[in-house]
Amino acid sequence: MRSARMLVAVVVAIIVSTAVHAAEYQFLNASTNKRWRGDLLLFLQKNKPDPANVSIAMTPAGGVHVYIVPGQFAGAYSIEKLLHHPAEHPNALLRAVIDGGTGRMIGFTPSEQPAAGPSAEATFDVFILTWTKPAS
Repeated sequence: MRSARMLVAVVVAIIVSTAVHAAEYQFLNASTNKRWRGDLLLFLQKNKPDPANVSIAMTPAGGVHVYIVPGQFAGAYSIEKLLHHPAEHPNALLRAVIDGGTGRMIGFTPSEQPAAGPSAEATFDVFILTWTKPAS
């Protein structure tokens, strides 16, 4: 019984240790690196992760943290910047992209341009990661 538990513990440790090292990490500073979007796209193109295996977030200070599991994704990634996300209600375009399963929100940054028109209360820009899937 004791050897069976030991064997299970060893097998679990091996599985966990190999899974831990499977993910690749990239840090980009959007506040000091104006080319961060291109650098991120190169990282994704090089590692070809499936969109389901991409975890990405942006801190309020502009730090972009990306974890991916390399794969064989044949589609294309892009990063979109939506200006002036409304302060207290959803953005219809962002909602459509996420509902359609072709995008994920990266994060918000303070807007560099003053808002105008009906969304004059908006103070944030939103960055989203989108992808196109290859034709079958």
